[in-house]
Amino acid sequence: MKRVIPCLFALLASCASVEWSPPPAAVPTQWRHCRLFVGEHAMVLARDSDAADEVHRRAAAAAATIAGCTGRPPARGLLIALSAEDPLPVADPSGYEAALRRWQPGSGRGPSLSLRTKTGRSVEVDPAVALRLIAARVPAHDASLALPRELLDLASFVAIVPTDSCLDAVCSTLFDAAAEAEGVSSVEIALVSLVAGHPATLMSEQARKAVDAIVYESWLSALGADAATVAAVRARAGLPAAGSEGAPAEASAEELARYRQELERTLRRPHGACPFFVVRRPEGNARVAVLLGEWGAVVDLGPAFDESLPRLATDAGKGYERLQVTDLFPGRADAERLAAIHRRHGETAVLICTDVPEQAAALLAAHACFVAGADVANALEVARHYGGGDYLDLIEQKLVSERRSR
Repeated sequence: MKRVIPCLFALLASCASVEWSPPPAAVPTQWRHCRLFVGEHAMVLARDSDAADEVHRRAAAAAATIAGCTGRPPARGLLIALSAEDPLPVADPSGYEAALRRWQPGSGRGPSLSLRTKTGRSVEVDPAVALRLIAARVPAHDASLALPRELLDLASFVAIVPTDSCLDAVCSTLFDAAAEAEGVSSVEIALVSLVAGHPATLMSEQARKAVDAIVYESWLSALGADAATVAAVRARAGLPAAGSEGAPAEASAEELARYRQELERTLRRPHGACPFFVVRRPEGNARVAVLLGEWGAVVDLGPAFDESLPRLATDAGKGYERLQVTDLFPGRADAERLAAIHRRHGETAVLICTDVPEQAAALLAAHACFVAGADVANALEVARHYGGGDYLDLIEQKLVSERRSR
C-alpha cells in the first residue's frame, strides 16, 4: 500500500488541469471559434479548456526537455489546438493541403491522404478527416490564417497541433474504413489486439510521435539551436536524429555497430532451409540496421506503416514490400502472397519486420505448410522457432482447418 499511494498521487497530478494565466493586456482573446489560453509554456488557441490542456501538456514536456539540454526554458510559442470537431485551419481541404506543402517545403511530396488495404484495394477517405492527423509549423510571415498580429508578436513560433483526442478519433475512423473495405471481422481485430494492441491505437501512437517531432522542430528552429543542441534534445526526447531517414552511409561505424547489436537482440534467424529472418520493427536511428544483413529484401507486416523503410531499402539496393496481414493467425492466402514476394525478389533471403512476432511465426508456419509442403508437425516447429510461443495450439488449429478446406 505504501508504494501504491505515491503512484496514485503521481497519476492524479498528471491528470490535473493546467493553471492558466490572464491574457496580456490589449491582446485578442478570441480567434475564429477558438479562445486564447495562456499557459506557462505556451499560448494555446483552442475550442475549449480540455483541448487546450491536451496541447499544453505536450508543450510542457517539450519545454522541459529543451530546458534540460540548454539550461533555460524556451520562450512561449503559439499553438493552435486542432480537435476532431474543429473546421480545418484553411476551410477547403485542397487549400489546406496546399498550405501544408507550402509551410513544409522540405517534407517531400506532402501528406498522403489515401488508404490501401492489405490486398491493395484503395479506400476512399474524407481528406478533411485525414488532414487532422498532421501537425505543422506555420511561418510567421504567412498570412493564410489571419492570426492577430498582437499574438504573433508575443510568440516565438506558431504551430498547428492536433490534440491526442483528435488523433485517436481520426485513426479509429481510418482503421474502421480500411477494415470494412477488407471485410475484417471484429473477432479478428480482437485477436490481434490481444497481442499487439488495437491497430488503430498503434496508428495513433505513430501519429503522436510525428506531432512531437513538429513541436520540437518548431521550438529548436525558433531558438536557432546549433547542431549539437538539436542532437542532444532529440536524443533526450527519443526522436530520430535529424537526417536519420537518409542513407545508411550517413551513420558512423560506431553507430552502425550499435544498431546491429540492437537488431540482434530481437532477430530470429532462418529455420533450416527457410529463407526468412524475423525482427521486431526497430525504431529511430536503429532502423538503419535492417539493411545491414545478408537479406536481399525487407517485408513490412504492418499494421503501422513506417515510411522510412522503403527509402532506406532503396538507398541500400535492397527490395522492399509491404505485406499487410490483419489476421493474427495468417493462413494459406497470406502464405502464398509471401511466396510471391519471395519469387519477385529472386528467392533471396528476406527480413520480415513486424510489431507482432507471434503473427510472423504463424505466417511462416503457414508458408512451411502450404508452400514448402511441410506437414503440420514440422510447420509447428517453424512457428516455435520464430516465437509462436503460447499460440502454438491456435496456430495448429488454423493449419489443420485450412488443410481440411481443400
